[in-house]
Amino acid sequence: MTDAENENISGRDSVPAASSGSSSSSVMSSGSSPSSVMSSGSSSSSVMSSGSSPSSVMSSGSSPSSVPDHDPVLSSVSGPASGNRLVLCVPSHTAGRIISILKSASLFDPGRKTETIRISGISLIPVIRIPETDLFLPLLSDPSFQDLSGISAASSLNPSYVKKEVPLKTFVRNSRSLLAENSLFFTDEQIDRFPAGRQMIGDIAVLTIPDSLQAEKYDIARALVLMDPSIRLVLNDSGIRGVFREPCREIIYPPVSRDKSRDDPGADFSGYDLSTVVTHEENGCHFRLDVMKLMFSKGNLEEKRRMSRTGSGETVVDMFCGIGYFTIPMAVRAKPERIFAIELNPVSFRYLCENIRLNHVEKIVTPVLGDCGKVTPEGVADRVLMGYVGTTHCFLDAGIRALKPQGGILHYHETVPEKLYPQRPVDRICRAAAKAGKKTEIMDCRIIKKYSPGVIHVVIDARIFRSPGKTARQNIGSIVSADMPLYIPFFFPDIFERLHPPR
Repeated sequence: MTDAENENISGRDSVPAASSGSSSSSVMSSGSSPSSVMSSGSSSSSVMSSGSSPSSVMSSGSSPSSVPDHDPVLSSVSGPASGNRLVLCVPSHTAGRIISILKSASLFDPGRKTETIRISGISLIPVIRIPETDLFLPLLSDPSFQDLSGISAASSLNPSYVKKEVPLKTFVRNSRSLLAENSLFFTDEQIDRFPAGRQMIGDIAVLTIPDSLQAEKYDIARALVLMDPSIRLVLNDSGIRGVFREPCREIIYPPVSRDKSRDDPGADFSGYDLSTVVTHEENGCHFRLDVMKLMFSKGNLEEKRRMSRTGSGETVVDMFCGIGYFTIPMAVRAKPERIFAIELNPVSFRYLCENIRLNHVEKIVTPVLGDCGKVTPEGVADRVLMGYVGTTHCFLDAGIRALKPQGGILHYHETVPEKLYPQRPVDRICRAAAKAGKKTEIMDCRIIKKYSPGVIHVVIDARIFRSPGKTARQNIGSIVSADMPLYIPFFFPDIFERLHPPR
C-alpha cells in the first residue's frame, strides 16, 4: 500500500496531428487552393477550400478514412470540439499570430500543447471549437499571408497528444467564455480557492475541493468536463481512512448524489457509465483498480521509474506491494529473477493479481496475501522494497531478515519532519541492522515529495551486509541516539557533504 498524490503528466515533445481515423474540416475562405498536411512517412491529406469534402489528417503509416456524417466537429465549421481533440493545422511561421487571434476570441484551448511537425513545417494549435473563417481575414492585410489556404482543422484521436498539466485555476480563467455559454460563472475569489490541480486515473478525474467550495463542487465538476470532455467521471476526495488507507470519495459528475431539483432541466444520466473501475497506463504498464476503493500514487512517478531500472536478474521482496506500484514496472522493465509481492488488503491483492496477468509477468511475480511482518520470506532477497509510509520502521526487522545471509539492498520509505531528515530514517535502519549483527552502508538519501506541512516523504537506499568482526558501524545502533545528529558526517561523510554542501 502506498500513499496518493496529485498527478504530474506532461505531453510528448512531438506527436502527429492525429492517429489513423481522424479527419479534417475546412476553415478556409472560398476559392483557396488545396495544400497538404503530412507527418513523416504519412500520405498527404488535403486542406480544403470551401465546399470541398473532408479527408483525413494521418499519422505515419495510416490510410485515409471517411468522416462520419454524425460527427458535429467535422460537419460544422462552428461546432464544439468532440472529446476536446480539435486542433488547427497551420504553417509554423504563422502560428504565433494565429494563437494571438484565437486567444482574443477565447477559442484557444489552454489545456493542451501546441505541437510542431518539423518535417512538414506544420503547427497544431489546440482549439475549443472550429473558428469562423472571418476571424482570420485581418491576416490578409499582411503581405506574408497571401491567402488562408494553409489553415485547416482536424480532430485528433490520440489521447496522449492532449495530456498536459495546466493548473485548474488557469484552465478555468482561460475558459470563461465557454463556461458562460453553459451558465457557469465563478468569481475571481472562488477561482483563487480552487484546488491546484486534478489527478487523472484512466478517464476519471479526482479533485480535492476545499470545504469553503463544497456548495460549488457540482458546478466545478461540470466545468471541468466541459473543458475536457474526455473525462467520464469526476470524484471529490476528502481524505483517507483505516489501516488500509482507503480513500473517502464521492462522485460529483455526473451529479448522481445531488438534489435532483437543482439539476439542469433535461439533464438525463440514465444509462451513464458510473463504473469506478479503470485501467490506467503509466510508463508502458497497465494498472487496473477501483478508484473509489483504492489510492493510486502518481506523485511517486520518478521513484517508480527508478525502480523499473533496478533488480535485473535478482530476487526481490516487495513488502507493501499494493496493486503493484513498484512491482509491475520492475517486472516489466528490469526482468528480475523473482519478485515476492506481499499485500495485506484483500481488495488491493485482487487487483495486484489482475495486474500481474494484464502485464504478462506471471513467471516473475509471486503474489503473497498477508501481513508482511509475518509472511515475508527470510534469507531470499538481493533487494527489499519497503514502499509504505507511516509505520514502515516497525517492519525493518522483517525487511532485513528477508535479505540473503551475505546481505543486499534495502529501499526504505518514511515520512519524516524536515528537521529530522536524514538523521531519523538513517538511524532507524542502522539500529535495525546492528540488532541483526549486520553492517550498514548508506548509498543514497532522496526526497520523494512534500507529504504535509513540515513533513516530507523520503527514501533511503542502504546496503546491509555481514561483517566478519566488530566495527563501529556495526554497533552504530548502540552508540547513536536521535539527539546526536553529528553521527552522519562522522560515519557517512560523502552523504553529509552532498546533503549539506559548504557555503
